[in-house]
Amino acid sequence: MRKLLILILIASLGFSITDNWIENNEPNIRPFNDSKMSYTYILKNIIVGKYNEVREKAEDSTEYLHKGIDYALNKNTPIIATGGGEVTFAEWCHGYGNTMIIQHGNGVYTLYAHMQRYQVLHGAEVKRGDIIGYVGSTGTAHGNHIHYEVRKDGKTIFPGRYISLKRRRQNGSTQ
Repeated sequence: MRKLLILILIASLGFSITDNWIENNEPNIRPFNDSKMSYTYILKNIIVGKYNEVREKAEDSTEYLHKGIDYALNKNTPIIATGGGEVTFAEWCHGYGNTMIIQHGNGVYTLYAHMQRYQVLHGAEVKRGDIIGYVGSTGTAHGNHIHYEVRKDGKTIFPGRYISLKRRRQNGSTQ
C-alpha cells in the first residue's frame, strides 16, 4: 500500500519512473572520460573492436560475432559507470578476465571486461560517472582495453544506441 501511495505522489508531481530512470540510470555515456577527444579521434584511434563484427576464436578457428565495443586505452585509465545502478557481479570470468556487471533497471545492464582492478565491488550502488575500475588486459585480451557491452532483457544491443539517444535529447528531440 505504501509503494502505491508513493507512486501516486510521484505521478501527481509530474515525474515518472521512466523520466527518473533516463535521468539517472540509463547507460548513455562512454565508459571513459572522452571530454577532450573528438568523435573522429575516438572512431579512428580508440575503438578497436566493433559491435557485431565477425571474429575468429584462436583455439579452433570458429567464427563468432563480437557482442561489445572494445576501447583501446592506456593501462590503469579510469573506467566510469555509464549509468547509475547496482554492481551485481565483480569477479574473474573466463575469457573476459576481471569483469563487472552493473544492473541499471528496466532490464538493462552493462558489462565491463578485461579490467586491471576494481574500484567498487559486488553490491555497491554507483552513479553515472563514478570510477568503477581501471583498464587492463586480463582474460584473453591481447592488449590494454575495455570491452563494453549493453544488454536489455538478456540480449546484447548496440551500445551507441543510448549515446545517440542522449545527444538527441540534449538537442530537444527524441526521434
